[in-house]
Amino acid sequence: MSCDHCIRLTSGTPIKSPANLERAIAKAAEALNSGVLRYEGAGKWGEPFQDLVAGGPWGDFVSNYFSCSHCGQLFHLHAETYHGSGGAFEKISAIQESLQGSQSAT
Repeated sequence: MSCDHCIRLTSGTPIKSPANLERAIAKAAEALNSGVLRYEGAGKWGEPFQDLVAGGPWGDFVSNYFSCSHCGQLFHLHAETYHGSGGAFEKISAIQESLQGSQSAT
């Protein structure tokens, strides 16, 4: 369901290292700043995205949800940082958990 605005956001964005997570956070922040993405909120165990963008320490779990401002495609930025098992910035079909609340991410 992706559109021309969001189709390339997640291609090649697996998270297998801290550097990958930093790049994914930067990519999501750039898309928010340009108006391509809208912040939907943090997952139950995630830190609010604005804390990640500000360079705050990562918690054990990163879990933030976004949607395309144009077509509504949902995206999930997630990683398990404590054990380093990785994560992804990926398209999803639905949000399957309660969010901590939608907030301005920038």
